[in-house]
Amino acid sequence: KDFQKNQRVDIWLNKGTYKANGAWLDEVFQYRVPVRVKAAGYERLDKPVEVEINFSQLLRRTGKKKIDTKSIRVTETDASGEIINSEVLFQFDKDPGFNPSTNAKGKITFMADGKTAANSTRIFYIYFGGGKIERSPHSFMPLVRLTNAVEYQGQESFKIGTQIATYFYHKQGAGFASIIDKEGNDWLGYRPEGGPAGEYRGIPNMGYPEGYCHPGKTVSKSKIISSGPIKVSIFSRSNDGKMECMWDVFPAYARLTVLKMRKPYWFLYEGTPGGK
Repeated sequence: KDFQKNQRVDIWLNKGTYKANGAWLDEVFQYRVPVRVKAAGYERLDKPVEVEINFSQLLRRTGKKKIDTKSIRVTETDASGEIINSEVLFQFDKDPGFNPSTNAKGKITFMADGKTAANSTRIFYIYFGGGKIERSPHSFMPLVRLTNAVEYQGQESFKIGTQIATYFYHKQGAGFASIIDKEGNDWLGYRPEGGPAGEYRGIPNMGYPEGYCHPGKTVSKSKIISSGPIKVSIFSRSNDGKMECMWDVFPAYARLTVLKMRKPYWFLYEGTPGGK
């Protein structure tokens, strides 16, 4: 019954090794989860942070039956618990099979803005559960922008604009044909003709002779599995089912995860550094 009176509840991750600290953001939110982010010995700059979260598991401790994803909000505090950023940029990506009552799993990606010293720890809070007060979904100025279908160098492609570059990803080739920096320099320079001067270029060019993950090839299919203000995720699978990979494109870098490959492979950059 107490939970129905909009009581605010701290919930702990990491087996309860951190005690929540500080005043609440406001009276609207019912629950919050503290998340500590350690730099792990390296200085970080404007670093995206990814957190797997299971709201169903958390809510079983509170008596609330389902999650309203519109109620999610992320803040940052200092060591004393004072809020230093009440609107941390984030996105929530639902897992396949997401159900707000029974399987409310997903991944929250948020920005640790600015500089994070090499041996420091930053403290963030994920707030959720708005009670009877309606909250509108938060909208942020995106750091990553997706154009789902563009024709580029002879193939339908994804165009992804970020803070540092514009990426063109061939859907059937499952590879990047161009990465154009802010000054207009193309660091790959793929084009359908030209051999080493064009059609051999690309990244990651992982599979020979099959043509896996190589722009211009037509042996794969690709789809967007996540698109938000911080991250765009592309899943690619070869037509023979022997290659699967995923690219996550963030504001300042991109990350490849190889999920499946027929045989040993390489990650190959063939391009034009600085556009030359």
